[in-house]
Amino acid sequence: MQDPTQYDQSNVFNLSGATALGMITGLYGTNDLGGTRAPDIIGRFGIDQAWGLAQISVVAHNNHAGYYGITEDTGHPGDKWGFAVQGALSIKNIPTGPG
Repeated sequence: MQDPTQYDQSNVFNLSGATALGMITGLYGTNDLGGTRAPDIIGRFGIDQAWGLAQISVVAHNNHAGYYGITEDTGHPGDKWGFAVQGALSIKNIPTGPG
């Protein structure tokens, strides 16, 4: 478990303040991050021996946006969970020998 508050505070934009000129110059609206609601889940399991290596890793993040407008009365979009899974397999001693 990792607290995302310190390093993940951008890239949730409220496009109601966006303009065509802003889109061209990279100003996509106002940052609308609603804060942190859950810790990031990060895990890895691996085994590395003479025969080879096998591992799997996973990460999950809760993306929580702020309100549609300025106040709580305007409502807000629902939370979305994003995740990634990765696996690896490396066989070092194959039957044909080294090389």
